[in-house]
Amino acid sequence: MNFKDLNINLPKINIPKIDIPKMNLPNFNENMINIDMSWIFESQYRKNNPSSYLFDRIMEQIKIFEENLDENHEIWWALISSNYNTFYITKVKSSNPDMIIFYWKTENWPVQILQHISQINISLISLKKQKEHKEARRIWFDLD
Repeated sequence: MNFKDLNINLPKINIPKIDIPKMNLPNFNENMINIDMSWIFESQYRKNNPSSYLFDRIMEQIKIFEENLDENHEIWWALISSNYNTFYITKVKSSNPDMIIFYWKTENWPVQILQHISQINISLISLKKQKEHKEARRIWFDLD
């Protein structure tokens, strides 16, 4: 699998082209040394920022799930470890190096869960929108 096929938003890094002097070798082609090294920087970025990588993957899966919802349904989620209690996520944020933060509101106060990237287990659930809302709500991703 090619890293570019994963469709992950990583910072763009300009990699300088290295000029290698011409060599007088049989069957040598200058194009042979134009190697794309961006995958090295991408893999290093993932290694040093695992929550950003997981955040991108969660964001992509939630967007795909939301795209399949009609205007009368919204996405809720359940923590697998909480006896399948459902919550409406209002915001998701990455906190490098190893935390993902989920936000929502109860009837009385705001709530946030700090999850280590090795312990995230989420079920996405389609439920009818709340009657008090004109439009079905969608999740906001904090990209800062």
